[in-house]
Amino acid sequence: MHSSPERLLSTNWQKYWQEIQGAAPTDLAIGQTTLTGLSTNGLEAFVTYHNQRIATLLKAAPKAWSDLSSKLRNLKIPTRQEFAELRTDPYGKLSVPAHLRGKARLQESWQKWVFSVPPLSVLYRDFARKKPIPVYLPESAQAKHGLLLGQTGSGKSELLKALIMRDVMQARLHGQQGGRKRAVVLIEPTGNLSRDVAKQAIFWVDYLERQTQGEESNLILFDPMLAADEGLYPSFNPFDRQGRTLSPTQIDSQAQFLTAGFLAMLNSGVELSLHQSTLLHPLIVLLIAAENSTFEDLVALLRGDDRILCQNAHLLPAQHRQFLTTRLYHKSFDRTRASLETKLTSLLNFDVFRRVICQQKSSFDLQKVLDDGKTLIVSLPKGAIGAEVSSCIGRLFLASILAVAFGRSQIAPAERVPVHVYLDEAHNFLGDPRTVPETLAEARQFQLRLFLAQQYLGQNIDHDMRRAIVSNTNVKIVGKSTVATAKAMSTEMRTSADSFHNLRPGQFVVQCGSRPALTCQVFDTYLGQKTQMKPAQWCELRKSFICDYYRKSTGHPDPNGVGDDSQFHEDVAASHVPEHENPEAGDPPPRDGFDLDDFHDPSVGNWGGAA
Repeated sequence: MHSSPERLLSTNWQKYWQEIQGAAPTDLAIGQTTLTGLSTNGLEAFVTYHNQRIATLLKAAPKAWSDLSSKLRNLKIPTRQEFAELRTDPYGKLSVPAHLRGKARLQESWQKWVFSVPPLSVLYRDFARKKPIPVYLPESAQAKHGLLLGQTGSGKSELLKALIMRDVMQARLHGQQGGRKRAVVLIEPTGNLSRDVAKQAIFWVDYLERQTQGEESNLILFDPMLAADEGLYPSFNPFDRQGRTLSPTQIDSQAQFLTAGFLAMLNSGVELSLHQSTLLHPLIVLLIAAENSTFEDLVALLRGDDRILCQNAHLLPAQHRQFLTTRLYHKSFDRTRASLETKLTSLLNFDVFRRVICQQKSSFDLQKVLDDGKTLIVSLPKGAIGAEVSSCIGRLFLASILAVAFGRSQIAPAERVPVHVYLDEAHNFLGDPRTVPETLAEARQFQLRLFLAQQYLGQNIDHDMRRAIVSNTNVKIVGKSTVATAKAMSTEMRTSADSFHNLRPGQFVVQCGSRPALTCQVFDTYLGQKTQMKPAQWCELRKSFICDYYRKSTGHPDPNGVGDDSQFHEDVAASHVPEHENPEAGDPPPRDGFDLDDFHDPSVGNWGGAA
């Protein structure tokens, strides 16, 4: 028998708080708090659970334990309702136990009163001070997506790193115990977080273990700048089927996501025209169906080079085949085709984009990476490769991940490997705001869990996108941020705005679903470089990445190589036709908007002067 009822309640403290927060035994804590650090709603939830636990113990206690049962009843924690009764009953007419009265009439708030009377004062003094409360993000809660907000200096990147490593460690733990695997993906636009995660010592341990077994590393680092000085780049061709035979339905589904991704990166949030999507979708179906097609083939089709269409038209569904053979070069699509061709060509002008995206074969099989539960880090540093290239490549990756996830409809739900996707500075990679709510709502059915991080609520996104993100994320974490963010999120998280004031670096207000928000001090386990591998180990792991996933790229993926310079100069000279002698020359495109669809208003913008 336990020595005291207090000891009985304080036994298995961690399990106690796991149950309160709805965490599974396999979930790992991300930080800690204390009883006094709980919000009023959080403390009320604890009191409710505590009293329910006492009731359960009393119900199961044998009659011979009458003395213990009596003491357990006295450990009941006063509720807010009882506090209100005491405040309105100065003459003690209500039947409130004497030991609960304490200093009720001297306290202004229920929260302060709770800590002034037994039993919580006893529990807090003897146990809670010594045993901080672990804070969990249950996997069941994260399955419905998450949102992290924190300005520079809040510790947002360190928390992201901790969350990613928690998933990596849980996947490793499950793998060792024969449990369920999971894939982890990070896409971020600075490069710093990517390197910090990739250099964690656990990946070196995993590399050695797998090398002994003759297997590939569990980590894939996609970083265009990792070996750029050596002329080596990773490649990612969104049209590469990796030798798989896909059904027309599978091709069409993949094409839908890629079409949305292309249009999002080309229009940067501007409302898409029906002409653009109508034209792009069958073209992307063609490129997926054809073997070894690339981004440059898409540009060639828009320019009027129909060789790939003539060679592969038989692979298309009848409707797409009829449309492309009769309408692709019809005058009704001239403006749309010219607009898309110009925008896509502008991307080909970027050296890194051309080297990375325009290769026939991808460096790795994305579907296999996700199905095998590997860790994929996509580093797209804006400062090195440019903001537009970073955003475009990230959007293509996200579109391809969505296509893989939604393509699991034929796989039993229990067999779908969970995929945790972390998007730092998420506004750089999100697509059309009209499709975000649907994507978030349906993605969890296919075990795709998105975690979006921004510096403040609504950063570089419109109101509809902001509303969609807040409404469709079950886990919300807010660190030091702007006053506007604190005000808006206090309403969303049903907590006081005071909870967000004076948050120190590493402190966050955390809410999972409808549970009360907690103020959490994130563990500093991965802070700085203390858990990173040694430089020599990183050097060897880097070499393995380059050997497995990087290749020489001249920026000209044509297998025949660069043509003769004389022919190049002849082509250039032939293209210089005086405008007054060129019957096909039309009005120059407007400067602003740069959208040549039929719906474009020619009065907007002027090529030569101010708009």
